[in-house]
Amino acid sequence: MIEAIAYLILFLGSFLAFMLLIKDSEFPKLFKQGKTTSIIICSILVSLILAFLLSSSLMKLVDVIKMIIMQ
Repeated sequence: MIEAIAYLILFLGSFLAFMLLIKDSEFPKLFKQGKTTSIIICSILVSLILAFLLSSSLMKLVDVIKMIIMQ
């Protein structure tokens, strides 16, 4: 249960951080002028993917560290 809460907090925090990073970056310049819907959808998808990868890898790292400590 604690791991699920930690994963959720880590996922949401990293999602917000990635959204802010993408918003402040040059990412919207990759799209044509006036394609705000496409920019928003792509920003959300990229943020979700990056947040999932980061939080999953960190939780896996915690599992490996716990397994090493338990031996």
